[in-house]
Amino acid sequence: MTILVSASCALMLGPIALVRIAGPGFKDLWWVVVLGGALWVMAPLLCMESSRRAPIISASSSRVLVTALTPTGWRTADLSELVRVRLFTMPALFGSGIIMLIVTDSHGIRIGLTSVESQIAVRSALEAKAHARTNAPRLSRRAARQLYGGDMSIWSVAVLPVALGTALFAGVLALATFVAMG
Repeated sequence: MTILVSASCALMLGPIALVRIAGPGFKDLWWVVVLGGALWVMAPLLCMESSRRAPIISASSSRVLVTALTPTGWRTADLSELVRVRLFTMPALFGSGIIMLIVTDSHGIRIGLTSVESQIAVRSALEAKAHARTNAPRLSRRAARQLYGGDMSIWSVAVLPVALGTALFAGVLALATFVAMG
């Protein structure tokens, strides 16, 4: 994720420096700024489980493994060694949009879980870790509300993601215009 954020910032800010330093010969790089802005949106979607195949959940006495098909291939995360759990939402114009739990294990494997079965497995793994009194993973408030119930406010589900997306789009558009105008 850090690599994608760095690449996105470099793609958005690099052409501005080129235009200011090298002159107007680099005005045609406005599309690179737009590509850099798109990376922010595409990054979480690269680890999302495919809806074509349900995730495979295998449990033994000490480990709970979730294997899911993502756009980048098969990924297996160890839910008994979770480090971070957070929630990613992308509202849709019609329908429910994407609500995805992004889990990261101690090996750095990140999977975006959208199915109910996998979210139940995450909840049971978190409860088992709490009973064992081991290091608890970082759990965002939004992910905790999704896992343990509770009201999801319209602010956190729809208004905030749309506002942030609109601000990002406007910023990328302004940067691309700035580069194109030279």
